[in-house]
Amino acid sequence: MYQRKHLYPPNWKELATACKAAAGWRCQTCHIRHGAKRRSKRTGNLYSVWLHAAHMTLHDTHNSHPELKCLCPRCHGRYDYRLRVCEARLSLECLKHTVLLHRRGIAPAPCNVHTKEQTSCHVQHPHTAMPLCN
Repeated sequence: MYQRKHLYPPNWKELATACKAAAGWRCQTCHIRHGAKRRSKRTGNLYSVWLHAAHMTLHDTHNSHPELKCLCPRCHGRYDYRLRVCEARLSLECLKHTVLLHRRGIAPAPCNVHTKEQTSCHVQHPHTAMPLCN
Protein backbone atom coordinates (compact mmCIF):
# COMPACT_ATOMS: atom_id res chain seq x y z
CA MET A 1 0.00 0.00 0.00
CA TYR A 2 2.77 2.44 0.84
CA GLN A 3 4.13 2.62 -2.71
CA ARG A 4 0.63 3.43 -3.96
CA LYS A 5 -0.62 5.57 -1.09
CA HIS A 6 -2.30 7.97 -3.52
CA LEU A 7 -4.72 5.22 -4.58
CA TYR A 8 -6.30 4.86 -1.15
CA PRO A 9 -8.81 7.08 0.67
CA PRO A 10 -7.40 9.55 3.22
CA ASN A 11 -8.89 7.55 6.11
CA TRP A 12 -7.28 4.25 5.00
CA LYS A 13 -5.38 3.69 8.26
CA GLU A 14 -8.60 3.98 10.26
CA LEU A 15 -10.48 1.67 7.86
CA ALA A 16 -7.69 -0.94 7.95
CA THR A 17 -7.38 -0.82 11.74
CA ALA A 18 -11.15 -1.13 12.18
CA CYS A 19 -11.21 -4.14 9.83
CA LYS A 20 -8.43 -5.89 11.76
CA ALA A 21 -9.99 -5.07 15.14
CA ALA A 22 -13.39 -6.39 14.00
CA ALA A 23 -11.68 -9.68 13.07
CA GLY A 24 -10.05 -9.90 16.50
CA TRP A 25 -6.60 -9.33 14.98
CA ARG A 26 -6.72 -12.76 13.30
CA CYS A 27 -6.76 -13.77 9.64
CA GLN A 28 -10.37 -14.44 8.67
CA THR A 29 -9.31 -17.39 6.52
CA CYS A 30 -6.58 -19.31 8.38
CA HIS A 31 -7.08 -17.64 11.81
CA ILE A 32 -3.40 -16.90 12.44
CA ARG A 33 -2.93 -14.07 14.90
CA HIS A 34 -1.28 -10.72 14.10
CA GLY A 35 2.40 -10.82 15.05
CA ALA A 36 2.56 -14.63 15.20
CA LYS A 37 5.62 -16.36 13.76
CA ARG A 38 5.25 -18.38 10.57
CA ARG A 39 7.78 -20.26 8.48
CA SER A 40 8.01 -19.17 4.86
CA LYS A 41 7.21 -21.97 2.40
CA ARG A 42 9.55 -20.36 -0.11
CA THR A 43 12.66 -19.66 2.00
CA GLY A 44 12.08 -21.65 5.18
CA ASN A 45 12.77 -18.53 7.29
CA LEU A 46 10.59 -17.47 10.20
CA TYR A 47 8.74 -14.17 9.85
CA SER A 48 6.19 -12.18 11.81
CA VAL A 49 2.72 -12.13 10.31
CA TRP A 50 1.39 -8.61 9.73
CA LEU A 51 -2.29 -8.69 8.86
CA HIS A 52 -3.68 -6.88 5.82
CA ALA A 53 -7.03 -5.22 5.28
CA ALA A 54 -7.79 -6.78 1.90
CA HIS A 55 -10.26 -5.43 -0.63
CA MET A 56 -12.87 -8.00 -1.58
CA THR A 57 -13.21 -6.37 -5.01
CA LEU A 58 -10.28 -5.68 -7.32
CA HIS A 59 -9.53 -2.05 -8.24
CA ASP A 60 -11.68 -0.73 -5.35
CA THR A 61 -8.96 1.41 -3.79
CA HIS A 62 -10.63 4.82 -4.24
CA ASN A 63 -13.81 3.72 -2.46
CA SER A 64 -14.20 5.49 0.89
CA HIS A 65 -16.36 2.59 2.22
CA PRO A 66 -14.77 -0.54 0.74
CA GLU A 67 -15.70 -4.10 1.60
CA LEU A 68 -12.65 -5.34 3.51
CA LYS A 69 -11.52 -8.63 5.00
CA CYS A 70 -8.67 -9.16 7.47
CA LEU A 71 -6.15 -11.54 5.85
CA CYS A 72 -2.57 -12.65 6.47
CA PRO A 73 -0.12 -12.10 3.58
CA ARG A 74 -0.40 -15.73 2.42
CA CYS A 75 -4.21 -15.74 2.32
CA HIS A 76 -4.28 -12.23 0.82
CA GLY A 77 -2.00 -13.34 -2.03
CA ARG A 78 -4.12 -16.41 -2.71
CA TYR A 79 -7.34 -14.40 -2.65
CA ASP A 80 -6.01 -11.70 -5.02
CA TYR A 81 -4.62 -14.37 -7.37
CA ARG A 82 -8.05 -16.00 -7.64
CA LEU A 83 -9.68 -12.61 -8.28
CA ARG A 84 -7.15 -11.81 -11.02
CA VAL A 85 -7.64 -15.20 -12.69
CA CYS A 86 -11.39 -14.62 -12.69
CA GLU A 87 -10.92 -11.10 -14.07
CA ALA A 88 -8.67 -12.44 -16.85
CA ARG A 89 -11.27 -15.08 -17.79
CA LEU A 90 -14.01 -12.45 -17.93
CA SER A 91 -11.83 -10.16 -20.06
CA LEU A 92 -11.13 -12.99 -22.47
CA GLU A 93 -14.84 -13.85 -22.74
CA CYS A 94 -15.63 -10.18 -23.34
CA LEU A 95 -13.00 -9.98 -26.07
CA LYS A 96 -14.32 -13.18 -27.71
CA HIS A 97 -17.83 -11.72 -27.59
CA THR A 98 -16.65 -8.50 -29.27
CA VAL A 99 -14.81 -10.41 -31.99
CA LEU A 100 -17.98 -12.40 -32.66
CA LEU A 101 -20.04 -9.18 -32.84
CA HIS A 102 -17.45 -7.68 -35.19
CA ARG A 103 -17.64 -10.71 -37.48
CA ARG A 104 -21.41 -10.24 -37.60
CA GLY A 105 -20.97 -6.54 -38.41
CA ILE A 106 -22.47 -5.33 -35.13
CA ALA A 107 -19.36 -3.89 -33.41
CA PRO A 108 -16.00 -2.39 -34.47
CA ALA A 109 -12.93 -4.58 -34.41
CA PRO A 110 -11.30 -4.96 -30.99
CA CYS A 111 -7.89 -3.38 -30.75
CA ASN A 112 -5.05 -5.66 -29.72
CA VAL A 113 -1.99 -3.42 -30.02
CA HIS A 114 -1.40 -0.25 -28.05
CA THR A 115 1.46 2.18 -28.18
CA LYS A 116 3.19 3.12 -24.92
CA GLU A 117 1.46 6.52 -25.03
CA GLN A 118 -1.99 5.01 -25.50
CA THR A 119 -3.36 3.99 -22.13
CA SER A 120 -6.97 3.18 -22.91
CA CYS A 121 -8.83 1.40 -25.63
CA HIS A 122 -11.12 3.12 -28.09
CA VAL A 123 -13.28 0.01 -28.47
CA GLN A 124 -16.10 -0.22 -25.97
CA HIS A 125 -18.15 -3.17 -24.83
CA PRO A 126 -21.47 -2.93 -26.70
CA HIS A 127 -23.64 -3.41 -23.59
CA THR A 128 -21.70 -1.62 -20.86
CA ALA A 129 -19.87 1.09 -22.87
CA MET A 130 -16.69 0.21 -20.95
CA PRO A 131 -13.31 -0.08 -22.69
CA LEU A 132 -12.52 -3.66 -23.66
CA CYS A 133 -8.77 -3.47 -23.21
CA ASN A 134 -6.61 -1.09 -21.24
